[in-house]
Amino acid sequence: MSDLLGVIPTIPGSVPNVFPTHPAAYRLAIIGEAPGREELATGQLFVGGAGRLLDSILSNVGISRQACYLGNICQVQPPANDIHNFAWDSPQIQTGLDQLSHDLTLFKPNLCLLLGSTALRAARGLEEVRQKRTTKHVPPSVSSWRGSLFICDVKNSPFFGLKCLCSFHPAYILRVYESLAVFRFDVRRAKEESFYSDLVVPQRTIKTTLSVAEVIFELRQISVHKPTVAFDLEGYPWAMTCCSLATSPDYCLVIDFTTLSVDDELAILVELSRVLSDSSISKTLQNSLYDNFVLAFTYNIPILGIVDDTMLGAWESFNEMEKSLGFLASIYTREPYWKDKRNHEDKAERLVYNGKDSCVTYEINVALRKQLVGRPLDHYQFNINLLSPLLYMEMRGLRWNKDLASDARKAQETKRSELQASLPVPVLNVESPKQMKEYLYDTLGLPIQYARPKNDLPPAPTCDALALLKLFRLTENPVLKTILKIRACNSLVETLAIATDFDGRIRCGYNVVGTDTGRLSCYESPTGSGMNLQTVTKKLRYLVEADPDHYLFQCDLAGADGWTVACECKLCGDPTMYDDYMFGLKPARLVALMYEGIDVASKSRAELKLLSKSVSSDSWLYFTCKRIQHATNYGTTPKTIVEQVIKDSYKLYGDPIFITEEVAAKLQRLYLARYRGVPKQQEYIISQLKTRGFIDCVSGARHKFFGRRDSHDTHKAAFSVHPQNTTTYVTNLAAWRLWSDQANRNGSALRVEPLHQVHDALVGQFRSDDCDRARSAITQYFNNPVTIAGTTIVIPFEGKYGATWDETPGDHEPTLKTL
Repeated sequence: MSDLLGVIPTIPGSVPNVFPTHPAAYRLAIIGEAPGREELATGQLFVGGAGRLLDSILSNVGISRQACYLGNICQVQPPANDIHNFAWDSPQIQTGLDQLSHDLTLFKPNLCLLLGSTALRAARGLEEVRQKRTTKHVPPSVSSWRGSLFICDVKNSPFFGLKCLCSFHPAYILRVYESLAVFRFDVRRAKEESFYSDLVVPQRTIKTTLSVAEVIFELRQISVHKPTVAFDLEGYPWAMTCCSLATSPDYCLVIDFTTLSVDDELAILVELSRVLSDSSISKTLQNSLYDNFVLAFTYNIPILGIVDDTMLGAWESFNEMEKSLGFLASIYTREPYWKDKRNHEDKAERLVYNGKDSCVTYEINVALRKQLVGRPLDHYQFNINLLSPLLYMEMRGLRWNKDLASDARKAQETKRSELQASLPVPVLNVESPKQMKEYLYDTLGLPIQYARPKNDLPPAPTCDALALLKLFRLTENPVLKTILKIRACNSLVETLAIATDFDGRIRCGYNVVGTDTGRLSCYESPTGSGMNLQTVTKKLRYLVEADPDHYLFQCDLAGADGWTVACECKLCGDPTMYDDYMFGLKPARLVALMYEGIDVASKSRAELKLLSKSVSSDSWLYFTCKRIQHATNYGTTPKTIVEQVIKDSYKLYGDPIFITEEVAAKLQRLYLARYRGVPKQQEYIISQLKTRGFIDCVSGARHKFFGRRDSHDTHKAAFSVHPQNTTTYVTNLAAWRLWSDQANRNGSALRVEPLHQVHDALVGQFRSDDCDRARSAITQYFNNPVTIAGTTIVIPFEGKYGATWDETPGDHEPTLKTL
């Protein structure tokens, strides 16, 4: 194809684009950003590690590299191999774009596969982003557009009028290997699309301009015929702008609330309430807890009959992948990217955006439902059921003593002012990274501390809490201790100033699948009150009070993560940890005894139980040994354990516990000397990972891994999955049993209420005159046999109750009673 060679003047050192040499039924152009060192040395495109990865994926999906057009936005290697070192209007990039325009005009591809952000920018131009009162023009995000098909409409682009699909650059995948599965999917779609040039997109009927009477008619039709409905709303509590109801992937009704009179809005809300509160009408949502909370809290309209949540379903299918609606649409639908229209100036565009959300949710759910079978389906259904008690917790919130919090905040502010005035530079902003780096490393000349590098990026100087703690340990500079105290005050002041809602309560939002392992995550309530209430430390829990004539309780699993490891060690031939737990012995206390020179191997378990009482719960040794146990179970090195101990102790107590790496290594050796099954258990997990690529959990969840199976980071992630998932499941099971216990209901009221959940603990309240019955019921809710690695156990639990969530500071006698 020598007649297709470019005629654009080239820049010395250019690596030319390549036309196909083999005929094929598909016409695919693959576009990267710029040649690297190996491309420059060989004069060929896409060689080296990234090129070999691309070749492998192309071959895997049946694409011949020789049948594709291969090109770059820029044909010369940029300085430091970073394309951003060339300005967009530089001759290097503009010449490359001209060459691409010439080549693609000759080649006429059916699809252009755009690899990375530079190629995407050439096809999309800059995007307008409005933030508050400012408007910025920024390059489009690969994470947003990845997997989405579109026709380029940028007139000066070499891709103008061509069908395009964006994905990750292979060099990125080498750094973030988890993205390989998604890249493989994108390349497979690219092949399918390269047989024809037309963009075939879903044809959806989205009704956005119906009259009030027509909207009411549509809602009444849904009430009568009861089709499955996908629902989505836009807005916040007290500020819902629109909502949509899709009765199929192709038909959707959008209700605009911004132009309605009060009477018309009320009339529509009445009909909408009939639909949403009708449990016989099946509902599908994406992140249903949010929509349900907004409607229930603001309008007293609960969404009943939720049978599917695409965010939960996506987690069940691919735990480690993103679960946003835009990402799921790129996998399960052909809908071009639309999520950038949410804040569009054109109101009609915003309404269509809302309608597409519901239509796409409906379509995604149809695909997800086909994937969910067996025990993962059972676990998915369990999580769907769990949405009801979680919504109750979000709605009820926790009673916050605002007056006590205000007094504590003022005391911290006074302390902070005194500490700030004592600094050599009183105007130093200790929260400013720029000022702190200049002061620590330029003014004081302290050794530069570096943040742990991400991917293959070079390490950068840091002045975070860990860096300050390390410097203080190294230099014993009293100024550093003052800075740390000021930062601790700042953190407390911020927490103590959290907003309450109109009823004096703080709330939070929950995400059932907010973590890869399935741990419940928590965030500030949509109302603006509260915070991540799972992070409220014990020293502030006295501010959370029971309602009048009630007791607050917290019931915790005892050694929950450890029990899972113990059962797996038993399966691998070492029952020591399991037998210790069964006898009531805590591994961390035994390691502490070993560190103090006691030969625990020569003692009976009865003797060890007596000796364990000598290990103070407040000692640095016990604090450290607890972290040694979990860190070792999760494959953590002594160096990282040292950092964890420093950070955790500083966060909890305000004073860091410093241990040497040698001490951490010794404690780890002692732990493994007692529990020789841990390395065998880890080998067992690694073998499962390598042979199957997934781990089945007690809950029924199947955790799939997309990282390199021989990577230590992937192994560490695998070590934590089963213990954390089991702990979460057993705690969630207790919450579900509480919620579903008919004997726990007095009409519509709950006798024992769930109010909050913290990883392995459930927080709630009950009436003080119903104490005996409540204590017995809570015990039963946590009495849940589970089978772990072939052994059936009930994970022990313990709890307390009283007028506040935790002991009031300064009390000499405990204010909490044992459950």
